[in-house]
Parts: sequence; C-alpha cells; structure tokens
Amino acid sequence: MNLSQKASASQTPARGPTRSVPNGHSSQVPVEGYIQEVSGSGTIITLSDGSIWKVSPLNQVDTALWLPVTDVRIVAGDDPSYPYKMINKDDGEVANVELLSY
Repeated sequence: MNLSQKASASQTPARGPTRSVPNGHSSQVPVEGYIQEVSGSGTIITLSDGSIWKVSPLNQVDTALWLPVTDVRIVAGDDPSYPYKMINKDDGEVANVELLSY
C-alpha cells in the first residue's frame, strides 16, 4: 500500500455505511439507520447516527406515527425543497426530508 492509499484508507467514515447523494452539497449522508427520536409531531426525525432531518409538511401526518428504533433508508429524492426520501423499512411509507445536521 503506497502513501496515498494509506491516507485514503485512514479517512474512511466511522459512521456506518455512507455514500454520496447528490444534493447540491458535497456531504456524505447515511444510507441506512434507525430512528432515535421523532419530535414536533413528526416534523423532525433524529437518526441513530445523530443526523437530524426535517420532514415535508405533506408527510408529517405519517411520520408523527413512526416509532423509535424503526429502520429507515435514505435515498435521493426529486423535490428541491426536500431533496431526500426517508423510507420506513417496516411498513414501506416514504417521507420527503431535508438534512438539517449531520
């Protein structure tokens, strides 16, 4: 392993599986995790990795019922205001979300 390979290997994220998702930023976002907390009547969802997501008002009636420890998957979405989709892996419900903090 050469020096540049060692440097690259040492920069691997420590937060479980990640991948680049096009969002107008160059951030890494989680692909999968579980819900740690749902607050604000489904407005804000915090995941197990500490990332915080704002839910589209159109989806809050559903996400208000999502429970902690529910497994979710994050994928790229098509709404510029909420550029990701959070998929509830237990029941297949989908919510448009915006990454607030990672």
